[in-house]
Amino acid sequence: MIIYSKASRVVKDYNGKRSFSIPAGFIGSVPEWVTKHEYFKLNCSDGTFTVQVDVPSVPVTPVQTAAEKAKAKAEAKAKAKAEAETKENSTPETSDGYAPENPEQEDGETTEETEQEDEKG
Repeated sequence: MIIYSKASRVVKDYNGKRSFSIPAGFIGSVPEWVTKHEYFKLNCSDGTFTVQVDVPSVPVTPVQTAAEKAKAKAEAKAKAKAEAETKENSTPETSDGYAPENPEQEDGETTEETEQEDEKG
C-alpha cells in the first residue's frame, strides 16, 4: 500500500518488537502490519495519511512536446517546398511523353534548326 504522510508518525507493533517511522512528506509503501494497526487507521481517518490502495496500471504513451511538434511541422514544410522546387525545375514533357530539344519550344512547333534538319534528311 502506498501512502502520503502530512506529519511525522511512528507506528509501533502491539508487542513492542518492531516499529515503523513515517516522516512528514513521506510518499511510499508501508508494511502490511502497519496498515492493520489501529494508530495507522486513526491517522488515515483524520487525514494525516492519504492512502492509495492499488496503483492503477496505466499504459505509458509518449507525449510529443511542443518543440517536437514544431520541428516535425517545419520538416514537413521543408520537404514540401523541396518537392515543389524539384517539380518546377524538371524538364517539361510534350503530349507524346518526350521532352523537346528546346524547352521553350512547344509541342508541334518547329524551329529553324529542325526545319533545316528536315530538309537535309
